[in-house]
Amino acid sequence: MYKRQVEYDYNFCVRRNILCTVDYNIRNCCNPDKFHLFRKLFSGAALNVFQLLKLRNDYRSLGNSTREVDIHLHKLYSLPLFISIMTILSSIIMFNNKRNTSIIFHLLSGILFSVIVYYLSYLSYLMGENGKIPIIVSTYLPFMILILISLIGIVRLNEK
Repeated sequence: MYKRQVEYDYNFCVRRNILCTVDYNIRNCCNPDKFHLFRKLFSGAALNVFQLLKLRNDYRSLGNSTREVDIHLHKLYSLPLFISIMTILSSIIMFNNKRNTSIIFHLLSGILFSVIVYYLSYLSYLMGENGKIPIIVSTYLPFMILILISLIGIVRLNEK
């Protein structure tokens, strides 16, 4: 007898009862609209730290590489540092702001700076994933570059 796999329904199935799990001929056990909308909503969600730790242990038990999971964990661990560095950089930029510069200039320079930071971190991520540089270096190299830029800005701000 063919058994169809019962998917986890996130408790959206109001009419699910014991007959739905025992008798596979019953078709309308669940409200499929709510279930599939919920699954589509959270299908691209990132894993949290606890799920990543479990995933890393599962990969190790299967003998797979845990490099991507470790890089993602280090990125999650370093997120407060990244937010702090970006706050310092934004305050340095605002203290150096002159009143007569246009808003479009600040908008374009902000977009350009964010694109540069993104591609720098992505390049570092790829080099760490491929094994060209160690995982910790690949995670914290963009932060070290941003810290150096912010230190230069702080020194220039202090000289004024």
